Amino acid sequence: MTMQLHGSMWARVAVLLALGISTQGEGAAAYRNPIIEGNLADPAVILHEGVYHLYATGEVNGDNGYRVYTSTNLIDWKRGPVVFQPGERHIWAPDVWRDPISGKFFLYYTASETIGVAEGDGPLGPFTIRRKLFDRAIDAHLFRDDDGRLYLYFVQFPGFRITVQPMAGPTEPAGEPTVILYPESDWETRAGRVTEGPWMIKHQDRYYLLYSGSGADTPDYAVGYAVADHPTGPFTRAPHNPIVHRSRGLFGPGHGCAIRDGAGRWWHVYHQKRNDRVEWDRFICIDPLRFDEDGNLLGTATRGTSQPAPVAADWLAEGFARPPEQTKPWCYWYWISDNLSKEGIAHDLEAMARVGIGEAFIGNIFLDDVPAGRVKVLSDEWWALVEHAIREGGRLGVNIGMFNCPGWSQSGGPWIGPEQAMRYLACSETRVTGPRRFAGQLPAPKEPFQDVAVLAFPTPQRDSDSLVAKSPRVTCMPAAAGVASLMDGEESTRFEFPEGVDRKDRPFTIEFEVAEAFTARSLYLIPTDDAFSADCELQAGRDDGSFLTVRRFRCDRSNMSPGVGFMPRGPVAVSFPATSAKKFRLVFTSVRTGAKRASLAEVDLSGAARLESFVEKQLGKMHPTPLPMWDTYLWPTQAEPDAAGLIVPQKDVLDLTSRLSDDGTLSWDVPSGEWVVLRIGMTTTGMKNSPASSEGQGLEVDKMNRALAAYHFNSFIGEVLKRIPASERKAFTQVVADSYEMGSQNWTDGFGEQFRQRYGYDPIPWLPVLTGRLVGSADQSERFLWDLRRLVADRVATDYVGGLRDACRPHGLGLWLENYGHWGFPSEFLKYGAESDRIGGEYWVTGDLGSIECRAASSCANTYGKALVSAEAFTGGPAFQNAPGTLKARGDWSFCEGVNHFVLHVCIHQPWDDKVPGVNAWFGTEFNRHNTWFEQSKEWIDCLRRSCWLLQQGSRVADVAYFIGEDAPKMTGVREPQLPPGRDFDYINAEVIEQMLTVQDGILTLPHGTQYRVLVLPDLPTMRPGVLRKIRDLVKAGAVVLGRRPSRSPSMESFPQCDEQVRGLAAEIWGNENTQQPGERTVGKGRIVWGQSLEDVFASLGSEPDFESRGALRFTHRRSGDVDVYFIANPQAAPLTTTAAFRAGDKAPELWWPHSGRIERPAVYDAFDGVVRLPLSLGPNGSVFVVFREKAAPKSQRIVSVRRDGEELLGTKVTRMPRGSDGDSPNNFTFAAWVKPDDDTTLVRETTRGIVGMSEKRNDLVPAPHGDGVGGSGHAGSGLAVGCNGVCVFEHGADYFAPTLVHTAELAGWTHITVVYRDGRPSLYLNGKLARTGLKSEHIVHCGARSGGSALFRGQAGTFARFTRVLDEGEVAALARTMPRPDRSATGPGIWLTRRGQEWFAEASSAGEYELTFADGSSREMHVVELPDALTITGSWDVRFQPGWGAPERAVFERLESWTQHPDDGIKHYSGKAVYHKTFDLPESWTRDRELRIALDLGAVKDMASVRVNGRDIGSFWLAPWRLDITDAVRSGTNTLEIEVVNVWNNRLVADAALPAEQRGTFLLAPTVSRSAPLLPAGLLGPVAVHVERDFPVRLP
Repeated sequence: MTMQLHGSMWARVAVLLALGISTQGEGAAAYRNPIIEGNLADPAVILHEGVYHLYATGEVNGDNGYRVYTSTNLIDWKRGPVVFQPGERHIWAPDVWRDPISGKFFLYYTASETIGVAEGDGPLGPFTIRRKLFDRAIDAHLFRDDDGRLYLYFVQFPGFRITVQPMAGPTEPAGEPTVILYPESDWETRAGRVTEGPWMIKHQDRYYLLYSGSGADTPDYAVGYAVADHPTGPFTRAPHNPIVHRSRGLFGPGHGCAIRDGAGRWWHVYHQKRNDRVEWDRFICIDPLRFDEDGNLLGTATRGTSQPAPVAADWLAEGFARPPEQTKPWCYWYWISDNLSKEGIAHDLEAMARVGIGEAFIGNIFLDDVPAGRVKVLSDEWWALVEHAIREGGRLGVNIGMFNCPGWSQSGGPWIGPEQAMRYLACSETRVTGPRRFAGQLPAPKEPFQDVAVLAFPTPQRDSDSLVAKSPRVTCMPAAAGVASLMDGEESTRFEFPEGVDRKDRPFTIEFEVAEAFTARSLYLIPTDDAFSADCELQAGRDDGSFLTVRRFRCDRSNMSPGVGFMPRGPVAVSFPATSAKKFRLVFTSVRTGAKRASLAEVDLSGAARLESFVEKQLGKMHPTPLPMWDTYLWPTQAEPDAAGLIVPQKDVLDLTSRLSDDGTLSWDVPSGEWVVLRIGMTTTGMKNSPASSEGQGLEVDKMNRALAAYHFNSFIGEVLKRIPASERKAFTQVVADSYEMGSQNWTDGFGEQFRQRYGYDPIPWLPVLTGRLVGSADQSERFLWDLRRLVADRVATDYVGGLRDACRPHGLGLWLENYGHWGFPSEFLKYGAESDRIGGEYWVTGDLGSIECRAASSCANTYGKALVSAEAFTGGPAFQNAPGTLKARGDWSFCEGVNHFVLHVCIHQPWDDKVPGVNAWFGTEFNRHNTWFEQSKEWIDCLRRSCWLLQQGSRVADVAYFIGEDAPKMTGVREPQLPPGRDFDYINAEVIEQMLTVQDGILTLPHGTQYRVLVLPDLPTMRPGVLRKIRDLVKAGAVVLGRRPSRSPSMESFPQCDEQVRGLAAEIWGNENTQQPGERTVGKGRIVWGQSLEDVFASLGSEPDFESRGALRFTHRRSGDVDVYFIANPQAAPLTTTAAFRAGDKAPELWWPHSGRIERPAVYDAFDGVVRLPLSLGPNGSVFVVFREKAAPKSQRIVSVRRDGEELLGTKVTRMPRGSDGDSPNNFTFAAWVKPDDDTTLVRETTRGIVGMSEKRNDLVPAPHGDGVGGSGHAGSGLAVGCNGVCVFEHGADYFAPTLVHTAELAGWTHITVVYRDGRPSLYLNGKLARTGLKSEHIVHCGARSGGSALFRGQAGTFARFTRVLDEGEVAALARTMPRPDRSATGPGIWLTRRGQEWFAEASSAGEYELTFADGSSREMHVVELPDALTITGSWDVRFQPGWGAPERAVFERLESWTQHPDDGIKHYSGKAVYHKTFDLPESWTRDRELRIALDLGAVKDMASVRVNGRDIGSFWLAPWRLDITDAVRSGTNTLEIEVVNVWNNRLVADAALPAEQRGTFLLAPTVSRSAPLLPAGLLGPVAVHVERDFPVRLP
């Protein structure tokens, strides 16, 4: 259908016709001044979401505030609310500006002679004062240049001097103001010496400053302008000033603004005086402004006469047709391993400008596997290249961002010393006995070391009681030498586990035996430097020789990097009830190791009471993988010990800090008894910025110290600011902080005082908890560490992120942040991101990295009111194999996660023009000028920009807010209970709930407009009183909250009263109900619900799903005012036709196609009960925006069904998906698809352990997702590789990639494949028959086929079917019979009906009799006359290859096939561009029939194509269906056809990898492509055909 055509030459006209917009002109509408009566003056107008908003002086108790007026056409204005009334007098000359980054609105006001700025969440206010800016000043106007820089123009007294102030942000001046104009011309001094009311227009790269002159209360007030080449001048007055002035019957025109209408024309909105007297009686007028061919600005003023009106703005369609600058993708621009050149920098930026990349983030990355260049980071030559890049960016219109230090993580460098670095608390321990005088030196535990406190406390009972002291006999099974060293009291020794203990069927047991019974309460496992993990069980021997289980626990020291904790060898600490025995056993199972065998340094079984996991709880060891789950830092409540003497009383902890001398000597009169003395202080974590060269690497800066964040900024970014004058670095706009990978710290300078201020108690007496001892009680010890972690999380956000942000702003720079971390992230992702100017997520092309990161970013933006959500896009993936078409499904997924702006990863700087592909790395898609398809990527980038434009409107519609809890660190939330299909969600934190969330008409609402229907509480026993109090208030106000009651606070703030408050508040909300059983309770106007599914809650609310479709579609929904924008994406590489339902009210749908820019108004839809039902037809991985703006057509004009020969082709009935069908069913699920592989896959041995098959050549149909992303530790995702030679089912988890099912079979042609997991064991069915049952997994397995197949699958695949249950053999056989086989099923409905303007049109590819049924029950027949059969273009093709790349310059292809199938090795391994030449004949009847549209279908292309017909460019395209409209280019008789095809680098690189370096035509700095990698299909694959469809008007009653 034409809706799926690419490159339509009439798309722009089609957009206008579809929307009913005339293409001839503005129409006959007229206006007469004044447009607003009343005593109003000094108007400022902004356009927001299709509505003009006007603010002016007057009509708020005189001039004591501002009111807003609204219009859709600049002529007809509605009086709105008062938006600002500060309580002062003489509030004048407003200006309002919307920050496109934050989405906030800023009002610049004059109060008497003071300029200030106020902030609001929307154009209707209310606005709250942020700060005062200037005294003795009036008439502020903010201007944002195309490069994002801000300038505030205002009038400074004395002398009415117009002044410009560069701004670092909407509220922050940067540098000094400059006077640019003052009264001196005759017309400016005619009645007083005045220049005022500045307003800036940019036209053709010149800056036009409108301003008013002479006395504002006189009839001689007038308007002129001055022009400059830079926003700060120098400005030259226009010689024909004033351009707007008094005339007959028109007095005192002036002080206004300039605004564009829907046609892009400039209009002057200003005030006139009512008469010629000297007074202040004024009203609002509008008249046109225009530029002549010489660039002169011309104006006029009218009153009372009819004038042609402005054209109403269709802001949404305008932005879709011509996406603004903010939609341009950015890129990571990595300067790798010092390989740099001045020429290469210029060429890189020129290439970015050509394809539409808007900004480049310079990251100086040093990789050990990439040979180093000669330009060393931080050298003078390197700094000169940075300056060059920024200046070149300014020349080319490509902005520059810089990572805030060398490396991508995080913030450090040679300028950071130990006392400025990340630090943690370490201690030495000295035991003394009193009474006596002690005068001795306390050892420093680490160097360097900064003392924090010296504490002493009485030694608790059994504190030194260890099994080691009992000389135990130590044995193990299987036997191994050296096991006795585990209890030699020396942590420097090591015991290595015997070989083979990593087998599941071979547990490894260590036994400890003593002569007399020993009572144990705690256990430490002290690791070596070797990584391992295991499931452990501590057993105690009985008298009868049997053993009882004391504790089962997990020993996870699988990552010994300090990046996941400053205590790499911190013990695994376990606590348990007192247990007495002569024998103890440790049983290890599921042992997993790194490069070496598992080993331990020591086992300490003790009678002391210890805090379990105390190392982890003080952030000494953190989650070992990049994806910590929501409960990673939650621990079960520890039982109190059996005797009070085992605990250190808090009151007995003595602070001896003042008694410590500078040399570490303590002088102290020791009281009676044995005492433990701790010398506690800070030492560095040792983390350094990376990956960076030695020249650029140093310690990481303290993340909890705002002053040190500023120092770090000044030491690196500040050097840029010093070297380049501000006027020459306008392209430098962003400072970048990438994903956090540096572990945590737990103390900093002044932290103790901040702790006291935050929680109301002194942390110092509680510091012995850091040694594992219990202080006060186990519960209080836990609470102290909870408070510590929470404060660390908050300080990292406010002092590190906020500190960098505040350091940026005075220089006009923004901070761009990825608001999460992959290794040792210490903060809370929502709070962390809230402190940045802009935030971004991340996702990789393959695997599931991104599964929590993108939602982390979009939830932060949606809850804190940030307009833009970036993403580090398309990281990872196999080298040189991806093209835009293979990236699309993943990009669409990110859109549905809330992303609305891309930062492409990665553009690697290419220093050489003669070495290609050039500098490379193991990560990232190759977005650089040396990639084969980079210059052809503009069409794809334009598609991204159109998509981002629509996705940047309004805010995301989400029905559910999942409260993440208050615990920290936190990198994600939990969706429990499960989110029903067709609804979206955000994670929300305590700060937003407490400070921002309100209830409006039963809907939870945030100030910036985000709304939720239900708030879901995490199933936790803890909540702080302040949060619970706010939740109570929300429920009383009408909110619906789902969750069980908390029973206590997690914090020691106000302990123990805090627990009483929690219980009291919980009783107010939940009453005395038993929340262990499902129920609900009405509280005030709202409801508290517990134990119910969200489906049931929404059913009780009468709330329909936001989106429904029987087909497996992704969606996201944004709302901007009265406009609803849905993005719908087909995740599968097969076409899909379905009917979808949208919760969009009584509105008509419009289809906005991002790949072509075409807008359609479908005629087939229905709307009732607030839901619009609409058929959709999408191509493979296709996507469309469904926009709802206008009222639905009457029932008599809504088609609800289209049938041909009794078969419904288009309908509006939606079959609801069964409950739970979209969920997850670990270990028991089914997925199926029709598959036709074109290549083999490596068949490896079946196994359930280790890493097998990961590096082999696989033909992945379903890439196996990592289990950590779907369930955490012990989980795995299932995947499927299918080749012509057989099938492998793979599973992927932590240190695990294994084929649990391998089957050899010859798969010729289309084969139906079903995989059934039953209790974790896969079975394979081919064409409905059981072929093989594999091995039962040792993991919890999740279905990996939730998103469709891999875009890099070498072959074809149909739509996936997925079931959250086990299908039996009969059901599998039936599925194979009934699932449509792709080569035998229709690719679309064959008919499409649209409205263009006021007419109806049908686009039909099949003749016949059609029945149209309308919503009112009527029907009518429609006849489509016969259509010519498609013309397949057969015969030989002349193909021309680029010389110098191995292929002959010219070849003849007798038939279309992949280049890899060609017998010529040069063609087989060719990478680059080739042009196919062909002629074809069309009959005259095709071109004579005006109802016929003619389309060219290329069949299949690898990977991108550009088409010329008869010498005319038709368009470029990059995804299926490879079909485009050629109607206007063809003629009857012979036509010439040229198809330029470009493929990826892979095939040439694979061939060259097998050659000696001197024989290669390509150059790679790093060997990332193997000679054994598969060759990928390439070229024009066909079949190529010419199709026709009939496009004709439908006559309706």
